[in-house]
Amino acid sequence: MKMIPQVMPNTILFKRHEGHNHSEGGAGTGTHFANIQYGYYVLGVSLFYIVILSFLQYFNIHLKNRMKLNSSKILRWAISFNPFFHLFIIMILVMVPFYSGKYPATKVVQVYLKRAGRLSYVLVTMNLLLNFRVHKWFNYVDLVPLHKWLSRFLALFAIIHSIGYFVRWTVVKRYSLAAQCKKPLNLVGIILFGFIILLIGASTKPFRRWNYKAFYIIHNLMNLCFIIMTPIHARPGVMFPFLIINVCLLFIQNVMKLLYVKRIFIEKKVTSDETNLTLVQIPRSSIPTANFPLTTHIRIAECNNILNPFFWIYPSHPYSIASVSTDPYIDLIISESRFKLQENKQYIMVGFYEQNSKIPETFYNPTVNKKIAIVVGGSGISFGLPIFTYLTQSLSQNDNVDQSQMDSIEECKLIWLIRDVAQLEIVEDYLNARFRNLPKKSQLLIYISKSKSRSENNDMEIEMDSLMRGSDQINDDDNNDNDNDNDNDNDGCSEDSKNSKNDINGQTREIIKLKKSIHFKRFNFIDDLSSMASNNNDYMKGNENWLFCCGPDKLNRDAKDFANKNSINYISESYGF
Repeated sequence: MKMIPQVMPNTILFKRHEGHNHSEGGAGTGTHFANIQYGYYVLGVSLFYIVILSFLQYFNIHLKNRMKLNSSKILRWAISFNPFFHLFIIMILVMVPFYSGKYPATKVVQVYLKRAGRLSYVLVTMNLLLNFRVHKWFNYVDLVPLHKWLSRFLALFAIIHSIGYFVRWTVVKRYSLAAQCKKPLNLVGIILFGFIILLIGASTKPFRRWNYKAFYIIHNLMNLCFIIMTPIHARPGVMFPFLIINVCLLFIQNVMKLLYVKRIFIEKKVTSDETNLTLVQIPRSSIPTANFPLTTHIRIAECNNILNPFFWIYPSHPYSIASVSTDPYIDLIISESRFKLQENKQYIMVGFYEQNSKIPETFYNPTVNKKIAIVVGGSGISFGLPIFTYLTQSLSQNDNVDQSQMDSIEECKLIWLIRDVAQLEIVEDYLNARFRNLPKKSQLLIYISKSKSRSENNDMEIEMDSLMRGSDQINDDDNNDNDNDNDNDNDGCSEDSKNSKNDINGQTREIIKLKKSIHFKRFNFIDDLSSMASNNNDYMKGNENWLFCCGPDKLNRDAKDFANKNSINYISESYGF
C-alpha cells in the first residue's frame, strides 16, 4: 500500500530571515539585513576620507602660496585639520543616508538602533587609520584632535544603540527586560556598554591628569574589547569584512611599532628640585637619518622590555627634539610628570617621526621676504628652538654677503613665555652655548609672568640678560595658561644685555649680548608683535610673515586669532600633542 504525502492547504512558508526572531518587527517585515549595505557605505566613506586627509597633508607641504588661503575659512580649516570642520563633513556623509523611507522609524525603530550600533563599529576603521604613526609622510600629530572627537562620536552612537534597546525592552509589552538581558548575545552587548561608560569616565581631563597611564591602559583594553566582542554581539554579523580589517590594522600598528624600536642611553640630565623642567641629552646616533626636519619628535616607552606584556599596553611619551640635525647630541627639553627619565639608564625608543607636513616648502623660499615670530610656553621651547636655530644660522651666513642685497629674513624672534624667574637655571648653559652671538635681525625674548617675590625680580632685572635661563611650571598634562596668575608681577620693565662678565651665585658666566631679552610682564600679541600686524602692509608688499606657536590651548587660540586677523601663516603644536 502506497503512502501518499498530504500537504496542508493553508500552510505558509516564510523566508528564513524574516519574522519576529530576526527582525523583532513581526512576520514579514524583512529588516534583518536592512543595515548591511549601509555598513559597506560607511566603510567606503572612511577609506575615501583617509585618502582626502592624506592628500591635504601633501597639499600642505607643497602649497605654493599659502597666503591666498587666508581669504577662505573653509580652506584654512581643511588644511589645518580643524577637527570640528572635518567631523562635520564626516557626519554629513554618514548621516544623510542614515534614515530610509523604506523603513519608517515609527514602525521599525529597531532598524535605526541597529544602524547606530553598526555605524559605531564601522567607524573604528577610520579611527584606527587616524591614529597610524607613520614614520615620514603622514603626520599623525595633526590628526590627533580629529581622532579624539571621532572617538567621542563613536561612543555616542554605541550608547544610543544600547540605551535605545534598554528602553525598547522596557516599553514594548512583548519583551521582558530581565529576560532579554539574560540572553548570551545581549549580555555581551551589555558588557560592552559598561566598558564604554568606563572608558568615557577614564577619558575625562581630570582623570587623565590624575593618572594618564591608567587612562591609556583602559583606553587600549577597551578598544581591543570593542573590536573583538562586537562581532560576537552583532546580528547580522560584522566579522567580514569589518572585524578582519580592524584586526589587520591593529596588527600593522604593532608591527610598525617594532620596526622602529631602538635602545637609547640617557647621557646627561639637568634637573632642579624647584621645577619639573628637565634638559635631557641622548646620542646623536639615536636618530639614524643624517638630516631630519625641524619639528621631528621621538617617543620613549615606559617599559624597557618588548617581551613584557606591559610594553604593549603602557603609554609611550612624545618628546620634541630641541636640536637640529647637525648638532652632536639629541637634546630634549621636557616637563616631567610621573614618568621620569633617569641619567645613565637605557630606554626603548619606539619611533622618531619626521613631521614633514608641519612646515611647508614655501617657508624655506629664499626669494620671499619674511618676518618670523616663534611664541612658545614652557617646555614648548623644544618645538621653537630648532626653527630659531635654523633661522639664526641662515642669518649668520647672510651677514657675510653684500649688505646691499636684501636678506630674505627681515626679522625673526623666539619668544619664550615662562612663569617663575627662580627656575631659569635648567637650560642656561645650553642657551649660552647655542646663542652666544645672535646675528642681526634676530631676538630671543623671555617674558616672565610670576616670581616668588618682588625682591627677587628687582635683583634679577639687573643681571637677567647674563643668565639666559628658562623654567616651566606648565606641565604637559595640566594646560595652564601663561597669564593665569596676577601675583608678584613687575611693571613690564626690561634690561639690555651688557657685554661683560658678572658673578652670580658664586659662578662667573659670560653675558650674552641680546636686545631687550627679559620682560617682567605678560606677553600680548597685539602689543609685542606689532611689527607683524596687517596695518604694516607687509602682505601688500609681497612679504610672507610666519607665526609659530607651541603652548597651552589658550595661547594657541590667541596666536591663531592674531595670525588670521593679520594674514600671517600660522603653524602650531599643543602640549603633549
